[in-house]
Amino acid sequence: MTAVLSRGLRWQNLSRVTLAVSLLSAPAVVSGQDRAFGTNEADALGRALIANQIAAYGQVRNPMWDAVIDSVLSTLQRGVGYPVLRINHVVVGNSEQNAAAIPGHSIIVNAGLMRFLQDLSGVGGKAPAARKSAFKAFLASVLSHEIAHITLGHTDSLLATVSRLATTAGIPESLLANPLSYRSIVQDTSISLEMLEHSRERELAADRVGALYLLRAGWTIQTAMDLFRALDSLERKDPDFYKTVSYVQTHPRSSTREAELEGFRAQLKLLQADYDDAVSLIRTDVALPAAVALLDTVLSYFPEMLPALHTRGTAYHQMWLETVPVPVQKVRASLITYNFRFLPMIRGVPGDLSLYRAAETDYHSVMAREPLAVTSVQLALLEAYAGDCTAAIQHARSAASDSLSASVANNRGAVLLLCGRPTEALQLFRRAQRLAGTTPVPSLVFNLARAMKDAGDPQAPTLFKRYLSFDGASEWAAEARRQLGMDLTTQTAQATSHLSPTPEIQGITLGDSVAKVLGRWGTPAALNGDTIRVMSFPSRGVSIAVAPNGGVVMIALQTRAAGSVDGIRVGDAVSVARATWGIPAEQDENDLIFDRGTWAVVTRSRGSQIGILLIMSHD
Repeated sequence: MTAVLSRGLRWQNLSRVTLAVSLLSAPAVVSGQDRAFGTNEADALGRALIANQIAAYGQVRNPMWDAVIDSVLSTLQRGVGYPVLRINHVVVGNSEQNAAAIPGHSIIVNAGLMRFLQDLSGVGGKAPAARKSAFKAFLASVLSHEIAHITLGHTDSLLATVSRLATTAGIPESLLANPLSYRSIVQDTSISLEMLEHSRERELAADRVGALYLLRAGWTIQTAMDLFRALDSLERKDPDFYKTVSYVQTHPRSSTREAELEGFRAQLKLLQADYDDAVSLIRTDVALPAAVALLDTVLSYFPEMLPALHTRGTAYHQMWLETVPVPVQKVRASLITYNFRFLPMIRGVPGDLSLYRAAETDYHSVMAREPLAVTSVQLALLEAYAGDCTAAIQHARSAASDSLSASVANNRGAVLLLCGRPTEALQLFRRAQRLAGTTPVPSLVFNLARAMKDAGDPQAPTLFKRYLSFDGASEWAAEARRQLGMDLTTQTAQATSHLSPTPEIQGITLGDSVAKVLGRWGTPAALNGDTIRVMSFPSRGVSIAVAPNGGVVMIALQTRAAGSVDGIRVGDAVSVARATWGIPAEQDENDLIFDRGTWAVVTRSRGSQIGILLIMSHD
């Protein structure tokens, strides 16, 4: 992230294009002409625009970039559902972090964009495979947006405007298929100014359609949202962030675009109700045309959804049978529809998708060589969280060959619970506990309680309470309390009942006087601040903050040797802090604040590790 910021990036948004496009999505028709332009004119303008960009910035020939762009475009084009669509691309040396969809089904990609996405993919110290997966996913988010500009007709509008200018300039209609006809026009900067009008609405429309293409191609809407979240974080680090008003910008802020996609994803989730209603109508043989209409809506968004296609076929089948006399039918057939829950697919894989993909890839590599039960059931877990319960249950069943492993039995139970089969899951969790021996396993106690609750067993609360006797502070303990219906006050009281006193760091604790600090640590290397004075002791790896009354109100541990808080040190994993102190009272991008009663501890993260530990007084 620092490497990215050091280049002075100032983002208005990722998809702002150098060659802006206008609003109307109707076919391109030049004033004074009665025909829409064809592919020859579009290709000609596209070649002229590409030649202009190459002349200005040079063409970048990077085999790795070209290969990954081709791969992503190929995958996305299948998701578009437009068989004749073929997208070309060219990478130019422009350092701006932009891409542009242009007439002729082409996309111009700036080298600055590729470098930025590579840097962004490496944030957090990911492994090479995870970085590659994240880079490809972020690139897919950008390119799906640009493809949407093409399929929505935005580039046709650009063609119409530029062709109108060409006609006004006296270029005859017969030469509008020649790229040379547009050379002088595309160099006119007034064109881009004219194109900026209404681009906010256009960008949001392309975001929505591009997100749908991502979903169809096997990525998730969350991929695009994660990119906008990262961009928003960068934007807020820009000192000029609050000097502009988003309403008058030509493009929405990244936070707006993320929020709009969240709303769009919620609209897609409503399609689940349409599907379920259609199935109900078909099974009761009522209003079959209405069922077909509902399924038409679902399939307009998900044309390759096989259960929906099958179910619509079933409706047509039933309607057809109603036109066939009973004596001709002779016997009564059973028409079957699928109980299909595609909502998790719209939700997307939770957490870091790049890490998910990396794990999935490795598991598939193992399974291709040898169908190991442990690998099979862990692959099943990934599939269950992604909502693909058909594949998950199949892989979980294949893992039954390892029938004496408590861990395999536990994971098989987890898959069944995630896929809505709590009674079967409960049997596997009990088997896992028997295989584990007489000593209770806390994780199995929690899983048993969770499955019992979903199965309606009244003994579930007893097991949740038993789990809390093993674990009183982690996020799993907080989840157990939520399952028991405890309110936040009760959780906080229980979680803080065992807290340790204010920690002492190298002989100094909160509330100590400046005189005591100086007596123990000597003169600070630096003294800053006005009302709150900050003293720095780099040789000790510590800084402190002193209030106007002369008491220490904060101690910052900056090195691992500086000391520990409840055994936690700088350099430990953030997950260890969460496991020790439970749910944070507050959370920012890099900071977790844990309430410890009369004081609080803050972890400031660097990637997945604690970079600084802060001990703070509530006063």
